Amino acid sequence: MMRATGYTVEELMRIENVFEMSRKYAQYASEEQYNSLCAVIDVLTDIHGIEAPKNQLNDVARTKGVTNLQPA
Repeated sequence: MMRATGYTVEELMRIENVFEMSRKYAQYASEEQYNSLCAVIDVLTDIHGIEAPKNQLNDVARTKGVTNLQPA
């Protein structure tokens, strides 16, 4: 899998999981898409070691029980 994407299976699982989990807290389709993409960007910046400001989705998601936005 890594050869095809450049990501390990574990990294792909993190990306997929955060995308799916963040969708549960949106009221509208456009909000769902935005929240999901922001969450994926947060995970990708972590995977690549990029210092970037984290969006507020992390704080909102954690209050709703999503705790897997950070490295496993």
